[in-house]
Amino acid sequence: MEKKILIVYPYYHAPDGSGSSGVKTALLNYTKNCSQKSFRFFLALPFPSPHDTDFKQYGIDKIIYLNRPYHLCFELNRINPVYLLKYFFRLLGTIRQFKKIIRKYRIDLVYSHSSTFIGAAIAAKLLRVPSIIHLHEYGFRLPKFINKIYKIIIPRLGDQIICCADFIRQSLIKRAKNKDKIYTVYNTTKLIGSQTILTKAESLKKEFNIPKDNLVVGFVGRMAPKKGLHYLLKASKDIINKCPNTTFMIVGDIDEDYEKKYKEYLFNLCQRNKLGNKVVFTGALSDMLKVYLTMDILVFPSPVDMGPIVPIEAMACGVPVVSASEGGAQEEVKDGLTGIQVKPRDTKGISEAVICLLKNKSLRQQMSFQASQWALEKFSLSQYVKKIDSIIYDNFTH
Repeated sequence: MEKKILIVYPYYHAPDGSGSSGVKTALLNYTKNCSQKSFRFFLALPFPSPHDTDFKQYGIDKIIYLNRPYHLCFELNRINPVYLLKYFFRLLGTIRQFKKIIRKYRIDLVYSHSSTFIGAAIAAKLLRVPSIIHLHEYGFRLPKFINKIYKIIIPRLGDQIICCADFIRQSLIKRAKNKDKIYTVYNTTKLIGSQTILTKAESLKKEFNIPKDNLVVGFVGRMAPKKGLHYLLKASKDIINKCPNTTFMIVGDIDEDYEKKYKEYLFNLCQRNKLGNKVVFTGALSDMLKVYLTMDILVFPSPVDMGPIVPIEAMACGVPVVSASEGGAQEEVKDGLTGIQVKPRDTKGISEAVICLLKNKSLRQQMSFQASQWALEKFSLSQYVKKIDSIIYDNFTH
């Protein structure tokens, strides 16, 4: 029997392409590869965007627009009394909208891809329609007292909770009544198993004028303060002093207007450290396989991240990861096996770990092989899809 599933994606993609996130990747990885032919996917988006073609090509039957040209999710960087009041009234409005949508399309299940927007889950609860909340974020970025409320409310709002890392699940089950309905499903990437398609000869070195014999230390992600790129750039001066035949490849750009100042700060940091052509800013790139095949080491310096996809992508392509992050990356990167773990915000630790790998070719090669094997074993696309299929199907068998 056909089942109608309403997927809620609360992020607004502006016409210039800003506002995208790893959440979109996680969503598309499932809808494109879902094995349950009886599932029909309806997708709720804040506002129309030229970039919605991605959704239409990846298994979505119908897109429903809410006519709200902004992120529906709660934005920590905008907290002030005016924003809180405006957010509250907007939340009430979206609850009413989702109740109408659920009734109109006779939705069987609501699947929210964020716990920072709870309007759809509340609407589902009011109409007694089962709902899933997929946590791609976590409350420890919140003040402590709000964090406690978050841990109580979220497990009660969703009939099932999917966590992108196990530390999130372990934290939630301490206060949850439905402990057996909280699952860990690690993120995945289509790059797993694809590293043999191309060779290092097809990398991006020539395109970005990187010396052929230089080793490449890479960063992939938004140019946002929370991604911690400045910690890598601060470490780069010491790295270049010890390993002069090194180029830093920075892949990514800003997504929001408020990040422009941070981007300027990064450029000034490079100038102050006289890094010159040792740092290459590529902007956002689409061919991520070529990106990772250009890199010898990936540095993931985001101090706090929930279930990051970047380390998984890098390991899938056989790139050892130096991780200076608290959160999901601590579960993803196996210290001493697929990369090196250092403390968050530890510039010296990042420098020492990168230098260790740059100077030890055999260790890099060993970690490269182990990283690709680990990614295939732990984060495969088939496992990801199978687990979510099972969780959704569970709602229709009781």
